[in-house]
Amino acid sequence: MLMRDRPASIYAFDVERKDGAPFLVNRRTFAFAAVGVPDGIKCDVHGNVYAGCGDGVEVWNPAGSLIGRIIVPGGVANFCFGKEGELFLCNEQKLWRIQLAETTKGHLLGI
Repeated sequence: MLMRDRPASIYAFDVERKDGAPFLVNRRTFAFAAVGVPDGIKCDVHGNVYAGCGDGVEVWNPAGSLIGRIIVPGGVANFCFGKEGELFLCNEQKLWRIQLAETTKGHLLGI
């Protein structure tokens, strides 16, 4: 079953420069969250995409294929990468610390 444009969609765009300013073009569906609405979307240094969802954190490879889920009771509202493969997850009740492979680092800060 092909699902389109539902609230759980994550989109990819190309960035074009027009008159020196960046514009998002060529919108396309990248992935769908299985449970809830994706929030706090982040990438790792390997190009994998992570999103806090109603079931925890869902992870897609750069092609948009789901490669894993970190199941957290109550889901995850937001999260951040820590040092040496740490992942800190927040929901309405708790703060969780998950240990991933030490080579897993957030792309934004490279830690």
